[in-house]
Amino acid sequence: MIFKKKKAKKIKDLQLTDAEKRRVERLNREYKPTTQNTLRYATLYENEASLFETGLMHVAKNIYSQSISLQDINYMSAQIEDQLKVVKRLEQGVSALHEDNQFHLLIHNKPVGTDRMENALLPVTSDMTEIAREIALEYNDMIVSRNQTKIGFEVNKYVTITTQADDPVQAQKQLTDTLNSYSRSLRQAKVKSTKMDGSQRMQALSEVLRPESFANYSLKDLQMTGKTTKDFVAPRNINFEKKYFEIDDKFGAVYTLRDYPTHLGDHLFKDLLDVGSEMYIALLANPFGTDEVLKKIRSKRGTIETDEIKQIRQGNKDFLPTELSVSKKTAEGKSAADDWEREVTKSDQKIFSAGIYILFIADSLDELELVAKKAKSAVSKNRLTLEVLYSHQEEGLNTILPIGVNFLGNDQQFVRNFTARNVATQVPFTNVDLQSSSPNARYYGQNQETNNMITVDRQTDVNAPTAMALGTTGSGKSFSIKSNEIIPTRLKFPNDKIVIVDPEGEYVDICREFNGQVIDVHPGASTKLNIMEKVDDSLLTDVGDKDYIDPISQKASLLTGVFSRILGDVDSIEFALIDRVTHLVYEKFSDPTLVDWSNLMKEQVEPEAQTLATKLEPFISGSKNIFSEHSNVDMSNNFIVFNLKGIGSDAVLKSFAMLVIQDFMWNMIVEGKKKQTTWFYYDEIQIHFENDYTASYFSNTWARIRKYGANPLGITQLPMTVLSNKYGYAMFKNTEFFILLKIESDDLQQISDALGISEALGEYCADPTDRGTGLIVAGKTIVPFENPIPKNTRLYELCQTDPG
Repeated sequence: MIFKKKKAKKIKDLQLTDAEKRRVERLNREYKPTTQNTLRYATLYENEASLFETGLMHVAKNIYSQSISLQDINYMSAQIEDQLKVVKRLEQGVSALHEDNQFHLLIHNKPVGTDRMENALLPVTSDMTEIAREIALEYNDMIVSRNQTKIGFEVNKYVTITTQADDPVQAQKQLTDTLNSYSRSLRQAKVKSTKMDGSQRMQALSEVLRPESFANYSLKDLQMTGKTTKDFVAPRNINFEKKYFEIDDKFGAVYTLRDYPTHLGDHLFKDLLDVGSEMYIALLANPFGTDEVLKKIRSKRGTIETDEIKQIRQGNKDFLPTELSVSKKTAEGKSAADDWEREVTKSDQKIFSAGIYILFIADSLDELELVAKKAKSAVSKNRLTLEVLYSHQEEGLNTILPIGVNFLGNDQQFVRNFTARNVATQVPFTNVDLQSSSPNARYYGQNQETNNMITVDRQTDVNAPTAMALGTTGSGKSFSIKSNEIIPTRLKFPNDKIVIVDPEGEYVDICREFNGQVIDVHPGASTKLNIMEKVDDSLLTDVGDKDYIDPISQKASLLTGVFSRILGDVDSIEFALIDRVTHLVYEKFSDPTLVDWSNLMKEQVEPEAQTLATKLEPFISGSKNIFSEHSNVDMSNNFIVFNLKGIGSDAVLKSFAMLVIQDFMWNMIVEGKKKQTTWFYYDEIQIHFENDYTASYFSNTWARIRKYGANPLGITQLPMTVLSNKYGYAMFKNTEFFILLKIESDDLQQISDALGISEALGEYCADPTDRGTGLIVAGKTIVPFENPIPKNTRLYELCQTDPG
């Protein structure tokens, strides 16, 4: 059926700005296609905002549809038992469909533009230092050499379900219930799905019909121009031939699969996608009612048995034994009927009338023929035949489109019977890739499963830029942080600030090479950091928030934390004294020091005050008094390393220093008022999770730092010290980005449980292929990575810290 164009009404009283008027003029110039009648759906409810927002489509008569988009999961690399669980959940999802529903799965193997690689490249400018320029060129050569010969693809997946209803309100209710049920099965299979609104459905249609010109247009664009969705998504020109069609400046052809084997494996779609060309794969399935299918099976068996009797009788006349009288076709038909009845009655399998169709798009007919030839070879491995839809290209194109209907009908040359298991086994999942479209994305190496590049922008691609790097001693943590984080940040964002807390002096050389500032923190150093420096309360933008802590109370919490490390513990009297004196010192002094604080402590009447002051004396006036005087550090440089190596093995003083530096950074970040982005790298964070006082202060400040324009990354070789503390566990769970290297098996199990890492993916950390390899976790996306730096480069020389 061809539907006539139905124009949306303009909003007569809509007050448009000058910019909106210019936009309307441009849209009217650009979208004057004459091919809307090719598209076999009625409307996406452009005139009804509430229905457009739900993505409800009226296809024809009493048929309506809605769509969801699906994210990928690591299926092909999963253990067999995990794959079976996924298929089982998907089988349950499609088995819940009613005979009034149609199921439409569309997979688009979409070429990724070179802009993603270009975004990851480091800028090379005339004002760079010699070493910065040398390393940027080496870095870019490494990225290009790994990716220039590859055509990258991303796989978009959509499920569209139709229903039959008397009106859109009833259709909306039915489809909501059906999609919610199906989405529950997806969630149980660890597959994330998103319901698509009208604009998203327009975009999915346009991916097929005019991918190079479509943008994310809104309902307001439709209303301002008075156009329909078909005006926006229909191609400018389309001409159907018997075996192909021309669509704008490209050529397309729709094929169908024939000669299905008894059982389909789960590699069919992957084999097709591995052809490495743009294509659209659609699986459409319409469920039968159980009574209806049993009736069909028994009727078919009756016909076969009648033929069998006739053949036996004829064989008797010809003196042939029974086994030679019955034809192979009759015997196979009878066996198949028995198998189908067993599937329905014994295995409780729902039966579908289903077909698989494939659309190829190419720049020329020769290229189109070459792609089809490769695809035929791919499907032949699955014992299938690929045939062009001769004289049915228009119906085939509409069947491919995420409308939800098989416009080829139930002709047996286009469909066959599938069980729910057959439908579910055509798993549209392969392995996850992690590629950012952000121009600020950084390169993190190659995906070990797909060999595609990994790019991430921590500021936009995850909910929060807070990050952690975990790995055993010798796993390549510092090398990985330098090559994946610090150097790209320094070269790509030279106006951002990098601050590193470096307990072992591992980042000093790289800081000096890039003209950074190394601040030595140890007894006897000229550096002074005043632990009593307090942020100006008026600069805090979160005053009044439920999580707000005033600066003096926060300072008391800091002192309690560091003194608990010194004293081994802080009892209730000591806690009260620390809190009291901290408040008093800011009442008496505008810019106090720890010496002032100690003098006030000695003035308190409690005998415990004198004892406390005496115990703290080495850190106030003795040999470890590096935080008791006014600060004298220069923080103007955009690359700063706090070098704590001189502290040596004094774990208490090291913990003290690291907390003071964190507090010092907090003050600096707040005073900057988000004027500058700060990348804060903090090594050996496990030191702060050995007691609740330091853990509470550290995790609280860590969470607040990012609100003021800082992006912290914590590094540890003892992740379980962090995870076993309640504050550390909460901090871990609220982190969205991880670099996971080699991790001991006991630790890995708990980390995997916390992050949802499968056993198969966990192997990349349990037994990594090399140092500096493992997993990248970005939100719910987890990919195995490697980023080997050639040893003959300046980049390698600068990153490596192995004394061997």
